[in-house]
Amino acid sequence: VDFHFYMSTLPCGDVRSCAVNNDPSRNWADDGAVGQLHVKIVGKDSCSSHTRHTTLQAHRVMSCIDKIISWMILGLQGSLLSTIMSPIYAQTYIFGSVFDPDVFQHSLIRRVEGLTVPEPFIFSEPQLLGVRAPEPEPPSPIGDSFSMNWCQGDLALEVIDAMAGRQVNKEPSRLCKRRLFLRFFLVCERLSTVSSIQGVPSDLNYRQAKALARSYQLAKNALVAHMEPRLGYWLKKPHDVELFTLR
Repeated sequence: VDFHFYMSTLPCGDVRSCAVNNDPSRNWADDGAVGQLHVKIVGKDSCSSHTRHTTLQAHRVMSCIDKIISWMILGLQGSLLSTIMSPIYAQTYIFGSVFDPDVFQHSLIRRVEGLTVPEPFIFSEPQLLGVRAPEPEPPSPIGDSFSMNWCQGDLALEVIDAMAGRQVNKEPSRLCKRRLFLRFFLVCERLSTVSSIQGVPSDLNYRQAKALARSYQLAKNALVAHMEPRLGYWLKKPHDVELFTLR
C-alpha cells in the first residue's frame, strides 16, 4: 500500500512566506530569514515566525509546512500507533496553487539535511510535486469554517466546526484525542490475545501512553534539537491537555 498526500492550497508557514514574497534576484538558500519555524493562530490565514521557547497556547499550532516536515521524519501514524507498527511514510506530497520546486526543496528537505534519527525512523525524502490549480480565495474571517471526515465503515459523514473542534451538534468528534485513544486501547487489547504485543494499562493517561513510544519520542527530540534554536522553537503542548484517562 502506498500513501500519497495532496493539499489543494499552499501550506502556511515558511513555504508560503517564501512564495508570496518571492523575488527572482533573491537567493533563498542563503537567506537567513528563510526556513524559520512558524506558528499559526487557529482561524487566521497567516503565520508568524516562532523565535521564543514557549509552551503551546490555546488556538496556536505549528504551521502546516512544519507539521509536514515532522510527518516526513516521524511518519503519519503518530506516537501511539508507532508502538505497534512501523512508521508510515507518504511516497509523494502533491500541492496545488503556487508550486515552486526550489522553495519546497528548501522548506522540506534542506532544513533537515544531516539529521539522524533512531530506527525504525528514517529521513524519508518523498517526491514533491505540484499541480496547476488556482489559489482559492481565503476564507472570510466572519464566515463559517467546517470540515468533514469519513472513513470506510463509518455510517455517515461527520461535520465539525473547525473553530470549536466539535461536531456542529456540540458533541465530541470521533477524531478527538480521547476517542482515538480509546480505539488505540481496544486495538492493543485485541492484538495482545493473538500476538506478543502487550496491552496498554487502562489506568495510564494519554501523556503516559505516548511516552511508551520511546523510539518515536527520541526521534522527535532529535528533529526538534536539529532545528532549535537555529530556525526558532517548536511549540510544546501544555501538560494538562494530555492528562486525561479512559476512565
